[in-house]
Amino acid sequence: MMTPRKMQPVATLRAVLFLFLAGSIRAQETPQQLGDLVLEHFRTGTPEAFADVYPFPEGRAMRAGAVRMQLPREGGLARVTAQSDNEAILLLAAHGRHINSGDSVWMTVELGGLHRAVKEGSRWKLVERWPVDHGNRMLAQHLDVTVIPNQGLAVTAEISTEVRSEYGWAAFLNSNARIANVLVNGRQAAYEFGSNLLWINVPRQSNAKLRITYQLDIEEGPDNSNSGCFLKRAGHVRNQYAWHPLFWFGNGNGNARFSITARIPSAYHLTTSLPQTESLDGDTRTVRGASIRETPALTLSYDRDWKPQRINAGATTLEVFSTPDFEPAPAKIAAEFRRSYEILEKRFGAPAGGYFAIVQGRSRSGGGWHNLANQAIFAGSYGGTFYAVDPVPRANFFHEVAHAWTNGAAPADHFLTEGWATFAESVFLREQFGKEVERRFWEAQANSYFSQHDGKSALLRDPGNAGVAYSKGAWIFRMLESQMGTDKFSAAAAAFSRQSLKRPASVEEFLAIFEQARPGVTEFIRQYIDGLSAPRITGRIEPSGLILDSQGPPAHLPLDIEIETAAGHTRQTVEFRANSLTVTLSGTIKSIRLDPDWKLLLNPLSRLPIQPPSRP
Repeated sequence: MMTPRKMQPVATLRAVLFLFLAGSIRAQETPQQLGDLVLEHFRTGTPEAFADVYPFPEGRAMRAGAVRMQLPREGGLARVTAQSDNEAILLLAAHGRHINSGDSVWMTVELGGLHRAVKEGSRWKLVERWPVDHGNRMLAQHLDVTVIPNQGLAVTAEISTEVRSEYGWAAFLNSNARIANVLVNGRQAAYEFGSNLLWINVPRQSNAKLRITYQLDIEEGPDNSNSGCFLKRAGHVRNQYAWHPLFWFGNGNGNARFSITARIPSAYHLTTSLPQTESLDGDTRTVRGASIRETPALTLSYDRDWKPQRINAGATTLEVFSTPDFEPAPAKIAAEFRRSYEILEKRFGAPAGGYFAIVQGRSRSGGGWHNLANQAIFAGSYGGTFYAVDPVPRANFFHEVAHAWTNGAAPADHFLTEGWATFAESVFLREQFGKEVERRFWEAQANSYFSQHDGKSALLRDPGNAGVAYSKGAWIFRMLESQMGTDKFSAAAAAFSRQSLKRPASVEEFLAIFEQARPGVTEFIRQYIDGLSAPRITGRIEPSGLILDSQGPPAHLPLDIEIETAAGHTRQTVEFRANSLTVTLSGTIKSIRLDPDWKLLLNPLSRLPIQPPSRP
C-alpha cells in the first residue's frame, strides 16, 4: 500500500486548479490534469469525451440524466489527495444543478468520492471508484441547530466516527453550506468542499471527533419545494436535502445514533422527526430529540400556526403537528394510525419505538401523505383521504406507516422500502375491502410497471427513486407471499423487518431470509430482481399439446394454467424452465389462460387467451 503524500495547502490547490482551467486542458500527464479533464468534460464535453476519462457507469448515467433534464452541469472538486510514482487518489465531485439544491445531492452521490488512478505510459487513467465512506463509520452525530425562519440554518455538527481509511473522511453535504470551521479532535483540519461533497483530512485512527460549523440558506420556492423550502410562516428540510453530513441512504456505515438540540423563535413550533421534548426561555423555543434506532439523516419542519397535540394511540404516543383547520382532525388520524399499526403488528411484529408524529407541511404545495422520516409522517398542507377504493385502490397513509418496518441497503434500498410499503397497502386493502379490491390494486401496479418501466428501469440501478421500486418491488413481495403461503411469508417478513431495523439489509440478506423459510424461492424471485424486463410467455396449441415459449431470457416460473374444455374448467401448475415447455392436453380445448389469479408479474401479452387453431 502506498504512503499518502503530504497534503498541499487548500489555497495552493485552488491556484493550481485555476491555472489548469485558464487554458485548454488536453493532457493527462499528471493526476491533477486527469481530474481537471474529468470536470471539464462533465461540464461541456461530449458523452464520448466524458466516457473516455470517466469509466464508471453510475457517473456516466448521472451526467446523461442531467443532459436529458437540461440541468446546468457543475463540477466542483478535483483534488489529488495522495500520490506515488504510478498511483494516485483523486477526490472528485460533480452534479447537475436543480432549482432546489436538495434535489441535486443524489446526483453527486453517483459520482462524488475517492477514485484511484494509475499511470500507464505517460498518461493517467481512473481505474477504481470507492464508496464515499471508504470503510469509515459514523457512530454518533449531535446537531446543534438554530432555525432562522424564511432564511436558513446555523449548524454545528459534532460527529463521532471510526476512521479506517488512510485517505481521509468524506460525506455529502448540501452545496449551499458556508463552512466556517472544521475541527478534528479539537484542532483545525484541512478540508475541501464542493458539489455537495465535503472531504476532511483526518488521520487514520480508531476513532475521531469531528466538529463542523456552517450556515445553510434554504430556498423559498415556489418551484421544486420537495426537498426543502423556508417561508415566513412555515418551512421544512427533508433528510435528502443533506442539510447535515451523511454517507447517504442505504449505506450501513452511515447509520448512527442521533441527538439534536434545535432553537427557533418561540412564536414557532418545530419538529425534528425524532421523539422530542421542548422548553421555552424568553423568545426562544428549544427542542431536544434523540433517535430510537440508528439512522442516516433527520428531517426538520417548522410552522408558526401549529397547535401540537399529543394523543395516546395504543402503545404509541402520537404527536400531531398541525394547524386547527388541518384535515383529517387529530382524533381521526390517531384512530387510523392505531388501526394501521395493529394490522401490521399482527402479521409482522412491531418495531421498537413508542413514539410517532404526524406533521403538516404548509411549505409544500398540495395535500396527501408524502413521506416518512425517522418517527414522523410528513403530509402536505392537508392530509387528504387515508385510502381510496376507486378509481384505483390505494392506502397512502398505511403506506407511510409501513415504512417504519423496513430499512434497505443500497442498491436495494428503494426496493426494500418503497416496494415493501406498496405491498403493505395490499394487506390493508384485502383486510378492509376484500380480494376483489386487492386484485384491482395489483392490476394497477402491473399496468404502472409495464407502461413506465419494463425494459427501461433496473430495480437495483435506481438511485433517484424513479418509481420502479414501487410497482415492481411490490410485486416481488406479492409473488413471495403467493409462493410461500401467508403464514410462512409473514414469519419471514417479520424476521427481515427485525434484521433490517438493526442495520440496513442488503438484497442478499433479504433473499437469504426468505430462502431459509422456503428453499428454492430465491431462484424464482432473483430473475425479477436482476432482470430489466418481466417474463413474456407465449403459447400455442399443437397436436402434441400446449407449447409455451419464453420471449427473452430463460424464465423459471411456477405457472398456473386454466384450461377450458367442453366439460368445464380445470387448473394445473407447471414448472416452466429454460425457454420452452410442452404441456400434455386432453379433451376438446376451448381456450387456455396463463396465471388466471395474477400470482405473477407477466408481460400483458402473456395474459391473452390461447385459442386452438381454427380448422379449415
